[in-house]
Amino acid sequence: GVYYRVVGIIFFFMIRRPPRSTLFPYTTLFRSPLFSAAVGFVIGFASLRAMRGMYLAIATLGFGVIFYLITIRWSTLTGGTLGLFGIPAPVIALPGLPEVVLRSPLSYYYLVLVLVIFTVYLIGRLLRSRFGRSLTALRENENLASSIGIKPFKHYLITFTLACALAGLAGAAYVHYMRYVSPSLLRLDYMFIMLIDRKS
Repeated sequence: GVYYRVVGIIFFFMIRRPPRSTLFPYTTLFRSPLFSAAVGFVIGFASLRAMRGMYLAIATLGFGVIFYLITIRWSTLTGGTLGLFGIPAPVIALPGLPEVVLRSPLSYYYLVLVLVIFTVYLIGRLLRSRFGRSLTALRENENLASSIGIKPFKHYLITFTLACALAGLAGAAYVHYMRYVSPSLLRLDYMFIMLIDRKS
């Protein structure tokens, strides 16, 4: 689903304006992936039973349009077309150490670098696991993989949910960097721009 990169942004609409975002122990950067994963699980559970490939992509785009209309109409929660301003910069607050506010682009670069390294490591471990080998078998031949006991729906749903969580993390990181969130990020043309960037 292309639009899951910004599904995590909806979380900011739900919590309105948090006074701060502390990276320890709880932060919107870590809660947004959970919200995105929950949304992805519900949509995946309803869609993956009957759809695959391009049809699934179209279905997730349809859900993206629904979320966009909700954020536009529910102005008391989301601010409507104006969005929300003043989203705070993340703060690293570890016990016994001084707080570090990630305001500069360089400091935020290192935060994103850590998130990228974590994501690459997680995906690498996943692909080398038994679950990852099952996904490879499903990619090569779903019918043959099903014949040896691999359950396609279960594996697709877990993968779909994990992808939504990682995309929600990216959306949350984007919002904290921009300090502003707008429903325009959920527009259909923006989703196509992300799809084109990913393909190019």
